[in-house]
Amino acid sequence: MLALVTLFITTAQAVTTGSQGPAGPRGPQGVQGPAGPRGTQGIQGPAGIGVTIHKKGDSYQGGIIFYVSADGQHGLIAARADQGSAPWNNGNFGIVGTSGDGLFAGAMNTTIEVATQIRDAPLANFAALLAANYSIHDDGITACSGSTTESCYGDWYLPSKQELKWLYQESKVVGGFVNYNNSYWSSTEYDQNYAWYQNFNNGFQYSNVDKGNEFGVRAIRAF
Repeated sequence: MLALVTLFITTAQAVTTGSQGPAGPRGPQGVQGPAGPRGTQGIQGPAGIGVTIHKKGDSYQGGIIFYVSADGQHGLIAARADQGSAPWNNGNFGIVGTSGDGLFAGAMNTTIEVATQIRDAPLANFAALLAANYSIHDDGITACSGSTTESCYGDWYLPSKQELKWLYQESKVVGGFVNYNNSYWSSTEYDQNYAWYQNFNNGFQYSNVDKGNEFGVRAIRAF
């Protein structure tokens, strides 16, 4: 008996690739990496338009510049001539409280000294008062008459110990120093009996002469 064999032939069909599905949601942000090394500082740019760079020896705002900051924008101006000579105090000895000795400290020293010593002796003449009373036109030569229409500089003061040292170092640039025992008062107090002064002969500063001695006065102002 012949067996009936049925042959099933399966025809393979090719499977085609479907279209790409949509992108999945964005994953969380990773942690920030370490900071890179700091770059080198660039060179300083030129001064802006309209900016004046000042230098020592310039005539400016009623006097001569004898100290200037690194950027040339700020500094100290000395009067062109001495304001005379006077004792440091008003005739009375005691602590005034003018201990500031750095750059730009003389203005506050002078304010304190004048207020304190005028209160004690209204008619006295002393170094800080000479400096504070000074006023001059822009040329540094013409005295001010007191008119409200004038353009005058009247914010002068007695230099601090360090300011006076700078003034001594630039004395040839400033000029006009008269020999008052070769010495000028600073506004910096040492104690109740003594204050600091600058010897313009040997360049040293001392506090070994009492406040009643007369030394030279040269007013300065800041800009």
